[in-house]
This record gives sequence, C-alpha cells and structure tokens, in this order.
Amino acid sequence: MNLTRNQIIIIGVVVILIFFTILMFVFFRQNSGGGGGEQIELTFWGIESQQNFQSVFDSYTLFRPEVRIDYRQINVDSYESNLINALAANRGPDILMFHNTWLPKHFDKIVAADESQISLSTFRQMFPTVAEQDLILNNTIYSLPLYIDTLAFLYNKDAFDANAIALPPTQWYEFQNLIPRLKIKNQANQITHSAAAIGGSEKSINQATDLLNLLMLQFKSPIIDQQYSQADFGDQGLEAFNFYLQFANPASPFYTWNDNFQYSIDAFSQRTVDMIFNYAEA
Repeated sequence: MNLTRNQIIIIGVVVILIFFTILMFVFFRQNSGGGGGEQIELTFWGIESQQNFQSVFDSYTLFRPEVRIDYRQINVDSYESNLINALAANRGPDILMFHNTWLPKHFDKIVAADESQISLSTFRQMFPTVAEQDLILNNTIYSLPLYIDTLAFLYNKDAFDANAIALPPTQWYEFQNLIPRLKIKNQANQITHSAAAIGGSEKSINQATDLLNLLMLQFKSPIIDQQYSQADFGDQGLEAFNFYLQFANPASPFYTWNDNFQYSIDAFSQRTVDMIFNYAEA
C-alpha cells in the first residue's frame, strides 16, 4: 500500500541511512609458505577507537597467533584524503573502513572479495538490499557492512512540557502541527525561537542531506535506477523535496527555519530550536 504524506511515519531509530563499512582483507599479504611461525602484520585504518575492535583483534590473534594487527585511528574529517594519498603512494593499509558512498569513485583503488571468501548469494541473505546497492558493483563484492547508524528524532522535553505536548510525533502531520505551537516570533514577525531544524541546507543543518534522503525513502522515491547506475528520483522524489523545503518557505504555515539561523546542533544545545534530526553520537 502506498502511504500518503500524512501516513508516513517518522522512523527515527529504525531507518537505515548510513553504512560505514570495513573492507575485507583486500591487501592481505599472501604467505605462500603458510607455516614456520613467520610473523604477519596487518595494518588497519579506521575512524573508530581501537577499544571498539580490541575484543575482535584478541579473538582473531588467538586463532592466528602469527598475526599482529596494527590499528590506526584517523580523524573522520581527514580520513578519506589520508587514505587516498596512502593508496596512491602504495602505502595503504591492509584493512580499511570504507564509506558506503565511495564505491563509484574508489572501486578501482581496492581489491574485491574473492568468491571463496563470501558468495553473492550469501551476501544477499545476510544484508539488506541497500547494502548490495552500495557495496557491490557488477556482481562483485567490494566491502561488507560493519555497522548501520540510524537517524533519530531528538526533541527538547522541557519545551514539550511547557507547551503541554505529552508525546513526540510519530507521523509527519503530527510533526507539522507542532510547528506553530513551538515557534516563537517577535513583533516584527521574525522567528526568534525555531520549532525544528528542517528545510535548510548543510550550511545551517547538520545531516541535512541524510534527512532529505530519509524523506526520499519514505515518499517511495527510487533514488537510483534499477541498474544502480544513475540517479532517478522520480515524481516521489520531487514531492519529498518540496515537503522538505516547506519548512524554510516564509509563505508556508509550517515555516520555521532558514540558513541564516544558528547551526542546528549549536541551536539545539542552546535551546533555541526544539526539534532536530541527527544520529545518537552527535
């Protein structure tokens, strides 16, 4: 059944939006001897703390005591550039974290998984379709999902209590109805307190692109064609885009944001906006 705009549920913690993936041992240094106690060192680059992987490292080295894993944590803002420069200089890691959006531009810099390591049918049984769209090219597996982070609806409970709002919205029409109740204007009809950070660009809204992607999914936009080769947003994508933009349109009854406002995360922490969409780690 196709959902109408007012029936679309704000998914929150169950919407799949971002994959950070870990590449298989694509640069594993082959040891043809396979014995004799020769030590092997694997370098692993990522953006997470080593503590998050240590138990996995320990379990693996118990199974393969001749292997030592050298993990390097890199700042997320410089990770891609550092990685590409290292690969170009033939100094790249053996194992790496690989963003789900990178395959079209970086597939020729990495080595795909061998069929003996994981088959296409096994991949499809283990992971959702979006993982195949992001990590497989021409029926070849380049990476595996490490984890899925999810976009959540965050709100100021004190503001809700002050306005006698008992529960957070679960549908978009409920979200829309909260805008006039939470928004505050001055005598010049200017917004001094925003109800929600939505409708603007990345300039003012952290994760604005992911929020728009969420709407695209909920409005049933194909986003990409069936061959996964080019963008195809369809009429549903345009409808989702216009729905998003209404919150930054001064002519809309749900106008509550523009790109001249304070950055969304800062505004939320300083309580000048009551509702935002972001990840739990934000």
